[in-house]
Amino acid sequence: MEIYYEKNVANESIDKHKKRNIVLNVLKIIGYVMIFLIVLVFINFVEVDNIIVTVFMLSLLAFVIAGEFVVYRLLRNLNVEYDYFILGDTFRIVSVYNRKKRKKLIETPTSAIASIGFVDGETFDRYDSDKDVKRVPAFCNDYDVMYILLNRDGEKKLIFVESDPEFVMNLKRALHPTVLDDSFKAYALKLQKKNKD
Repeated sequence: MEIYYEKNVANESIDKHKKRNIVLNVLKIIGYVMIFLIVLVFINFVEVDNIIVTVFMLSLLAFVIAGEFVVYRLLRNLNVEYDYFILGDTFRIVSVYNRKKRKKLIETPTSAIASIGFVDGETFDRYDSDKDVKRVPAFCNDYDVMYILLNRDGEKKLIFVESDPEFVMNLKRALHPTVLDDSFKAYALKLQKKNKD
């Protein structure tokens, strides 16, 4: 049976911190204007043989560009949300920045998933202590976080995702039972009993 499932993970802090986002966006615009003005002044009014003024203008430009980069990264990282997809035998995670721009974060066949469970389970500690495993956070809120261990082409990734009952049951249907750790199986069993009642 072909499975299609989509889960949207909303970042609760985006709406909570609207003022912060407005301030960061204003800083971003001010930075763009400053870069434009510095370049304009440098091109039109600064003589290149005046080393002190040239160094000052270039330093100022570098400082403003660095500030713009920091503001850009803050806006991007603080306002990220995720979409999870199960498309037949493919698992995909898409990052959504500022509720506008989408970028594929992970796309893998479900057969590359080596283990899946909750971060408070016993199996997780073993994978988390492995220094060769690359960590990929793909969650917004710090509750009901699961791990997905990918082992593909010799590279291991530990992906952190948010769960909910529907997502767990669709993952259970899409994955081979041997990759489900005890914490995942226990949670899925609890959900099945709850649905029967």
